[in-house]
Amino acid sequence: GAVLMSGLWKPAVEIDVLGQKLPLEGLVRDAIFLAVAAVSLAITPKATRQSNEFGWAPIAERALARVEAVLGRGPQSMAMPAWLTVATV
Repeated sequence: GAVLMSGLWKPAVEIDVLGQKLPLEGLVRDAIFLAVAAVSLAITPKATRQSNEFGWAPIAERALARVEAVLGRGPQSMAMPAWLTVATV
């Protein structure tokens, strides 16, 4: 729903965030994602996350990629911290 909303709703409003003009629909979408993630983290038993081998590294890696995209930099602009390295099988 949040992705569809951000694709269809175009209020033509931009908000300055740390010198970057970001569209309102993108900020609302990201706020919805954060709220859903927080609720999920709060209501999911820790044992369930452990049995699923939940880890923050893939999430942090995508968040970093998003920041780089917003700032107009590619992945080569910042070295990936070792703790964010995701092993592939």
